[in-house]
Amino acid sequence: MAERLENSEEVSKNTESGACRASREGRVPCPHNDCHGSAVFFQRGAGLDVHFRAKHGAKPDATTEKAAKQKLRKLCFEEMKQRLQDIEAQEQEGQQYEVACPALKTTVTATRPEMAAKKVGIILYAGGFLHTYASKAN
Repeated sequence: MAERLENSEEVSKNTESGACRASREGRVPCPHNDCHGSAVFFQRGAGLDVHFRAKHGAKPDATTEKAAKQKLRKLCFEEMKQRLQDIEAQEQEGQQYEVACPALKTTVTATRPEMAAKKVGIILYAGGFLHTYASKAN
């Protein structure tokens, strides 16, 4: 019984944290269709493997971790977009800038165009659409 309580506390702890926080902590969501909409995150590797076997009755294959990372990137992107919208709703000063690209279309309030670009860049980076200079990715 105590073990069940610990597990339920762990699940509630996991669901309270966001996708971006999970990413920083090295956790990923389960990519299986049965877990779609679940906000529970697992440690990469062994944690996801244990969950996959216990919950879905199958051993994860080579694409499971990759699919989990892609799902995490998408969740983090959506979370960052929502945060920007929340910030924009409170923003009073500045000029509005329309931003449109294949991944995102939004209006950003900022005092300078560079600040608008910075806000959008943070969101695009979180979604995996931009890379750091250090990554040497094109």
